[in-house]
Amino acid sequence: VKDGSYYSEAVRWAAANEIAQGVADTRFQPNGLMTREQMATMMYRYAKAQGLEVTGGSESVLDGFADSNRISGWAKEAMIWAVSQKLLIGTGAGLEPQAYGTRAQSAQVILNFHQYVDERFANT
Repeated sequence: VKDGSYYSEAVRWAAANEIAQGVADTRFQPNGLMTREQMATMMYRYAKAQGLEVTGGSESVLDGFADSNRISGWAKEAMIWAVSQKLLIGTGAGLEPQAYGTRAQSAQVILNFHQYVDERFANT
């Protein structure tokens, strides 16, 4: 990541907190597209880093999606969590784990995450 870019500090923070791990051991792709399973994984890691509960989801939440077998092994736990918590919902074509997320989908996942957090702390 190029020093001085508007996102360089955010990428450093995300890497240091193991939220973003890049596309290789030594390479990030900040201007690249992000798949839906990558988005779910980053949200999962962020929730975990914030001390939120990320366990308890059942793989059965994926049963209604014909394309759930396309979820990469490294993303499965995060996808189960994201679907269980309704952060990520299917499209007309399924979960589409390896499809690139649109800006609208990304914004919706962030909004859903915000609502997820609000529900967890509403009574505290």
